[in-house]
Amino acid sequence: MATVLVVEDSQFQQQMLSDILSQEHEVVGVAETGTEGVKMAAELSPELITMDIIMPEMDGIEAVERIRDRGIDVPIVMCTSVEQTEKMKQAVVAGADQYLTKPYHETTVLETIRDVL
Repeated sequence: MATVLVVEDSQFQQQMLSDILSQEHEVVGVAETGTEGVKMAAELSPELITMDIIMPEMDGIEAVERIRDRGIDVPIVMCTSVEQTEKMKQAVVAGADQYLTKPYHETTVLETIRDVL
Protein backbone atom coordinates (compact mmCIF):
# COMPACT_ATOMS: atom_id res chain seq x y z
CA MET A 1 0.00 0.00 0.00
CA ALA A 2 1.52 3.28 -1.14
CA THR A 3 0.74 6.79 0.06
CA VAL A 4 -0.71 8.95 -2.71
CA LEU A 5 -1.17 12.69 -3.27
CA VAL A 6 -4.00 13.54 -5.69
CA VAL A 7 -3.62 16.90 -7.48
CA GLU A 8 -6.84 17.71 -9.36
CA ASP A 9 -8.95 20.87 -9.55
CA SER A 10 -12.29 19.16 -10.22
CA GLN A 11 -13.87 17.95 -6.99
CA PHE A 12 -15.80 15.29 -8.90
CA GLN A 13 -12.59 13.93 -10.46
CA GLN A 14 -10.77 14.18 -7.09
CA GLN A 15 -13.42 12.06 -5.44
CA MET A 16 -13.58 9.51 -8.25
CA LEU A 17 -9.81 9.05 -8.36
CA SER A 18 -9.48 8.99 -4.57
CA ASP A 19 -12.19 6.34 -4.29
CA ILE A 20 -10.45 4.13 -6.85
CA LEU A 21 -6.99 4.62 -5.34
CA SER A 22 -8.24 3.97 -1.80
CA GLN A 23 -8.98 0.37 -2.75
CA GLU A 24 -5.25 -0.41 -2.73
CA HIS A 25 -3.49 2.71 -1.43
CA GLU A 26 -3.72 5.47 1.16
CA VAL A 27 -4.65 8.90 -0.19
CA VAL A 28 -2.73 11.22 2.16
CA GLY A 29 -3.70 14.50 0.53
CA VAL A 30 -5.71 16.23 -2.16
CA ALA A 31 -4.62 19.49 -3.79
CA GLU A 32 -6.76 21.63 -6.10
CA THR A 33 -4.00 23.62 -7.82
CA GLY A 34 -0.50 22.98 -9.06
CA THR A 35 0.79 25.41 -6.44
CA GLU A 36 -0.86 23.42 -3.64
CA GLY A 37 0.39 20.19 -5.20
CA VAL A 38 4.04 21.30 -5.13
CA LYS A 39 3.71 22.43 -1.52
CA MET A 40 1.93 19.25 -0.40
CA ALA A 41 4.41 17.01 -2.25
CA ALA A 42 7.20 18.48 -0.12
CA GLU A 43 5.20 18.41 3.14
CA LEU A 44 3.60 14.96 2.86
CA SER A 45 6.37 12.97 1.13
CA PRO A 46 3.91 10.74 -0.76
CA GLU A 47 5.14 7.61 -2.52
CA LEU A 48 3.13 8.50 -5.64
CA ILE A 49 1.53 11.65 -7.08
CA THR A 50 -1.34 11.86 -9.54
CA MET A 51 -1.33 15.22 -11.35
CA ASP A 52 -3.98 16.82 -13.53
CA ILE A 53 -2.54 18.79 -16.45
CA ILE A 54 -5.00 21.68 -16.70
CA MET A 55 -5.43 23.51 -13.37
CA PRO A 56 -5.69 27.09 -12.11
CA GLU A 57 -2.66 29.02 -10.77
CA MET A 58 -0.07 26.54 -12.06
CA ASP A 59 -0.66 23.78 -14.59
CA GLY A 60 0.44 20.20 -13.98
CA ILE A 61 3.45 20.45 -16.28
CA GLU A 62 4.97 23.33 -14.34
CA ALA A 63 4.08 21.62 -11.06
CA VAL A 64 5.96 18.47 -12.14
CA GLU A 65 8.98 20.58 -13.08
CA ARG A 66 8.95 22.30 -9.68
CA ILE A 67 8.52 19.01 -7.82
CA ARG A 68 11.48 17.53 -9.71
CA ASP A 69 13.53 20.72 -9.14
CA ARG A 70 13.01 20.20 -5.39
CA GLY A 71 14.59 16.75 -5.69
CA ILE A 72 11.34 14.88 -5.07
CA ASP A 73 11.82 11.66 -7.01
CA VAL A 74 8.56 9.74 -6.68
CA PRO A 75 6.45 8.41 -9.54
CA ILE A 76 4.12 11.02 -11.01
CA VAL A 77 1.13 9.89 -13.06
CA MET A 78 -0.41 12.63 -15.20
CA CYS A 79 -4.17 12.75 -15.64
CA THR A 80 -5.44 14.14 -18.91
CA SER A 81 -8.27 14.27 -21.38
CA VAL A 82 -7.77 12.26 -24.53
CA GLU A 83 -7.33 15.33 -26.74
CA GLN A 84 -4.34 16.64 -24.76
CA THR A 85 -1.61 14.50 -26.36
CA GLU A 86 0.77 17.41 -26.95
CA LYS A 87 0.52 18.43 -23.31
CA MET A 88 1.19 14.80 -22.33
CA LYS A 89 4.44 14.86 -24.29
CA GLN A 90 5.42 18.06 -22.46
CA ALA A 91 4.60 16.43 -19.13
CA VAL A 92 6.86 13.47 -19.83
CA VAL A 93 9.70 15.82 -20.76
CA ALA A 94 9.05 17.67 -17.47
CA GLY A 95 9.47 14.44 -15.51
CA ALA A 96 6.15 12.58 -15.44
CA ASP A 97 6.39 8.78 -15.38
CA GLN A 98 3.04 7.67 -16.79
CA TYR A 99 -0.41 8.98 -17.64
CA LEU A 100 -4.08 8.20 -17.24
CA THR A 101 -6.84 9.44 -19.49
CA LYS A 102 -10.22 10.66 -18.33
CA PRO A 103 -12.81 9.39 -17.77
CA TYR A 104 -11.16 7.07 -15.26
CA HIS A 105 -11.71 3.33 -15.42
CA GLU A 106 -11.04 1.50 -12.17
CA THR A 107 -9.04 -1.37 -13.70
CA THR A 108 -6.86 0.95 -15.80
CA VAL A 109 -6.13 3.26 -12.87
CA LEU A 110 -5.11 0.43 -10.53
CA GLU A 111 -3.01 -1.34 -13.19
CA THR A 112 -1.21 1.90 -14.11
CA ILE A 113 -0.43 2.62 -10.47
CA ARG A 114 0.87 -0.92 -9.93
CA ASP A 115 3.11 -0.54 -12.99
CA VAL A 116 4.78 2.68 -11.82
CA LEU A 117 5.26 1.47 -8.27
